[in-house]
Amino acid sequence: MIRLTDQNGKAVYISADSIVAVYDGGMATSIDIGAEEVYSVKESPSEVARKVLEYKLEFERHKVTELLLYENHFTVDQLHRVNVKSFSALRKLAGLEDTGGTIE
Repeated sequence: MIRLTDQNGKAVYISADSIVAVYDGGMATSIDIGAEEVYSVKESPSEVARKVLEYKLEFERHKVTELLLYENHFTVDQLHRVNVKSFSALRKLAGLEDTGGTIE
C-alpha cells in the first residue's frame, strides 16, 4: 500500500495494485480503483505514479531476494542487507517510516 493525503489532510492508504487510473482534476488528483470507487488526493498524478512504481519495484526486489536465499545463491547476511533496504523503502512509501511501524 502507498500512503497519500486526502483533501482534509488525512492519510489515506491505497493498494498500489488496485489503482486503475489517475486523473488530474486541477485542485485535486482523482484515483480510480474500479467498481466506481474514486479517491481524491492532494498529490499530483506524477507523484502518485512515482509512488506506485517505486512500491512495485521494491516489492519485486524483495521477492527476488527471497528466491535467491531459497536457492542458496547468497548468504543470509548478504540478503539480509538487501532486504533491510527493500523493507525500508516499502515502509517509507506506505507511510510507516514516521509512525514506528503502525498505521496512523
